[in-house]
Amino acid sequence: MAKKKSNPKEALYQACLAYAEKRIQTATEAYKSAQDSANEETKNTASEDDNSKAMLQIEAEQQAKHMVEARKLKEEMLRIDPSLETNQVMAGSLVITSLGNYYISISAGKIDLDKKSYFAISLSAPVAQALKGKKTGEKVKFNDKMIEILDVI
Repeated sequence: MAKKKSNPKEALYQACLAYAEKRIQTATEAYKSAQDSANEETKNTASEDDNSKAMLQIEAEQQAKHMVEARKLKEEMLRIDPSLETNQVMAGSLVITSLGNYYISISAGKIDLDKKSYFAISLSAPVAQALKGKKTGEKVKFNDKMIEILDVI
């Protein structure tokens, strides 16, 4: 019996979703740690070390921003339907090109699947903007290179 080949688009979707969830987890843990340190500093010192308390509070605020950004990544992923097949490049498309393979979703970097490399990029990435709306067989010029779209899934 032939083994059913996995859908790379579904696997890429799951990898990007896991990436977003990991970012949320990491940012949440860092925020809690920074907040705990700031609270501990407030309890343990008198007002002579206000600079230290302020620095710890700034760190907690930075981590809170990272949490918000990570949640936005997950929200972007949840708007994508990985089962949707597209014939033109848009959010959620898997684009096979002469220059590389792109999963238009979130900026999650390089993902290796089944001995192939894919780049998870957001629709706002310059190469995604160049490819946006294009179809299989079309060519676009990007950074002085011609990119041929071999397939849009």
